[in-house]
Amino acid sequence: MILTIRTIVLSVTLSTAVLPTLAQEGSKQIASSDRSATQNIQDSDYRTIAFIEDLYASLSKLSQDSSNCSVQVTEIIFVSPRDTENRFILKLSTPEGVSLDGKLIVGQKPIEFFRALQNALSDSSRSHTIEIVRYAQFPTRAYKKRTIIEFKLADRVVTIDAFSNGPKDEERWYILAIEPLSESFFWSRPK
Repeated sequence: MILTIRTIVLSVTLSTAVLPTLAQEGSKQIASSDRSATQNIQDSDYRTIAFIEDLYASLSKLSQDSSNCSVQVTEIIFVSPRDTENRFILKLSTPEGVSLDGKLIVGQKPIEFFRALQNALSDSSRSHTIEIVRYAQFPTRAYKKRTIIEFKLADRVVTIDAFSNGPKDEERWYILAIEPLSESFFWSRPK
């Protein structure tokens, strides 16, 4: 019994000591890979989380779980797969904000997030067309909302993954990444 307890304590101590090193090495690997992009993680800005949740809400109005998308020079256009007239535009509207389906979202962080998303989609879609956008929102054990939006390309995805407990809880974060298809929430699992 004592041996087991020591083993558990040793593993916890070892894991705690090794994790920061692995995280740093992982960041270097992600940044240097041509199939991945540096991940943007924000832990205190609720406007960007709200922006991601609003994007999910607008996408859900187009279709329950997937839609089409095209990236233009100044905007991203989302279109319903069943009704091409049913669409909305995401674009930089003013120097102070981003327009999402006619709603102005003000703030520097949402602007930076929009530009990072547009750059990731533009760079990726030069060599691959965006086939489909899938999305979901659900609670987890630790967060009230997990919002996932993935833009599928031929062999990779541009992923937005946000976690939040609402505007009054500081525990929140998001990721914007370009990942191999095998890392996708939607396409890595067999149907």
